[in-house]
Amino acid sequence: MTDKHPVLPPEEIPAIAVGSMNDTHHEEVALVNALGALLLQAVDGNADIPAITAALDEWIAHTEAHFSRENNMMQEYGSPPLCRPCAGAQ
Repeated sequence: MTDKHPVLPPEEIPAIAVGSMNDTHHEEVALVNALGALLLQAVDGNADIPAITAALDEWIAHTEAHFSRENNMMQEYGSPPLCRPCAGAQ
């Protein structure tokens, strides 16, 4: 951890086979690190509640969109956990 990446350095995120999702994961970690920096600032006695609230809202919106895209991709490509006929054929 560093001042720039108080929660997780982006290079520690394992890559997956879908480039667009790697980008999404890096965006997510950037949001988490930004929120982490604000929370550390608050622990030091300099809380910026509106900024924390905005950062949390942004992270939540990004996470909802992230999992919505993943769910859509799994449905589109018939991912076995979502494809009951496929799962039953195993």
